[in-house]
Amino acid sequence: MTIKEMIKALPGASTIINQITGIEFWKDKRFFYGNSVASNKNTANQLEYKLLTELHKLEKGFGATNQRPFGVTKVKTVIRLLDSNKIPKESYAHKLAESMLVSYKELYEENQWTELDQYKKVCDYIDRNPCRKTIGYGAKNVAASSLKTINIVEYASFLSRRHSTRSFSGEKVSDVEIKKAIDAAILSPSACNRQPCKVYHIKKRKNISSLKAILPGFNLFDTDNMTLLVVTFDMSFALFVGERNQGWFNSGLFSMNLVNALHAEDIGTCFLQWGERFSIEKKVKRQLGIPDSERIAVVIACGHYKNRINILHSARRPTDEIYRTD
Repeated sequence: MTIKEMIKALPGASTIINQITGIEFWKDKRFFYGNSVASNKNTANQLEYKLLTELHKLEKGFGATNQRPFGVTKVKTVIRLLDSNKIPKESYAHKLAESMLVSYKELYEENQWTELDQYKKVCDYIDRNPCRKTIGYGAKNVAASSLKTINIVEYASFLSRRHSTRSFSGEKVSDVEIKKAIDAAILSPSACNRQPCKVYHIKKRKNISSLKAILPGFNLFDTDNMTLLVVTFDMSFALFVGERNQGWFNSGLFSMNLVNALHAEDIGTCFLQWGERFSIEKKVKRQLGIPDSERIAVVIACGHYKNRINILHSARRPTDEIYRTD
């Protein structure tokens, strides 16, 4: 028995260890206030997420049933953020903002609201900074029937065929396949459409080895043929303390759609839980080139299916055990 094992075996040791490791909660708080918008650092990332939030709020005005002038203060905020020159012009957020301003101008002209102050401010910005509508923005009217492509039976059947896979063929998962899956996963809903999740494809042997040494669950796992994806979220997106857990939630939505998209490409996946201390996460982020403001949410092992594989039954609870009514 090692010294570590002997200490853990002492009466009350687990309680004391839990109290000591509880400092990680304090570090969560410090990380949130140090990297979220609440830090008031006004980094380029934070301003970009602020901009995306305002653009999402404005977008709702385009979809109003009873159309009327909107966005007086929000338009001013968007223009102020663009005029800060801290948000790269080639970024998605900047291009989306330009598309919004053009769409906003067109809508106001269509409704003859051209005497309003917000319209004039938008025109002034466009005169100073020629804008183009390069990204779809606003609202569109569609038939409900066009939104449905498969029925619930087909969807449930697809989900039932996806299992955690721990054995893969020797065929490598390509960048093209991963990018196609990300194209699907990025459609996941996110808070105010800020899309804070990032995906890191780990290719270097030394980085794979480092993750293998840290992550649990590699017993009886085919690590030679696996591909590792690290999913993170950028805490710069968070606006207030009520969003302290939003990054984890968004990462869950994104990651589930990502593995389902990979499954659609005949690529098996397995979630590898990330629950490491801040000190270890900081070291791993530095090694993988992940920015300080991001948190590692989960690691996904993936690979092409073999012709025959062993999968666990992983029985699910009956619906009646989890469904409640008031």
